[in-house]
Amino acid sequence: MSRCGFTGGPRRFPASAAGSPMRPFCRESGGASAFVSAEGLEARVLLATFTVTTTEDAGPGSLRQALIDSAVGEFTPDTIVFAIPGAAGEVRTIRPMSALPRDSQNVTVDGTTQPGYAGSPLIELDGSLAGHAADGLVVDARSVVRRLVINRFGRHGIHVIRPEVRVEGNYLGTTADGAASAGNGGAGVWITDFSTNRGRWRNDRRATQRHFWQRRRRGVGRSGGQ
Repeated sequence: MSRCGFTGGPRRFPASAAGSPMRPFCRESGGASAFVSAEGLEARVLLATFTVTTTEDAGPGSLRQALIDSAVGEFTPDTIVFAIPGAAGEVRTIRPMSALPRDSQNVTVDGTTQPGYAGSPLIELDGSLAGHAADGLVVDARSVVRRLVINRFGRHGIHVIRPEVRVEGNYLGTTADGAASAGNGGAGVWITDFSTNRGRWRNDRRATQRHFWQRRRRGVGRSGGQ
């Protein structure tokens, strides 16, 4: 018969209150004891992927539902991907009927995942039906917005609320092909906390100007930090 326990102070593992390592042991009924090894479990983070499969404003498979679902649970990096049926290389247009939910849970909205993507965005967010007070996407909490077309919203194309947001390769305030104006009512990108996003904006602008370009309107605005 074996009895198992810990040595080295209070029964806490892996270290005692005094900082001394504790060692698990088993004692046989005959009196001999032997130390056995034990390892702590590795911390795991469960990442979630939410797939947009329809251009409908709401319901299962919609972008709206993906944003709602991504906001539930722990603050872990999640991804919204696109798999909307149709001819390869054809632009899919989503027309929200009201403002979309805020992207607030460390989410990457990745337009490059739409089948047929070959460099130019294939996912268009058209805000012509969303109302005069709607932004295209409101993002915070280390989120990423990648390779979308965002146009015709009453306010800003992308409204950045919090630090460490990445805006990569989007067409803002243009048609899906980037050839004509389809302006948002405000800035292409409006940054509320400019002091914590300034470096990111400048780096991205040097890399490519198109994703902040909005014909006949300001490309970027700011409030808050200098």
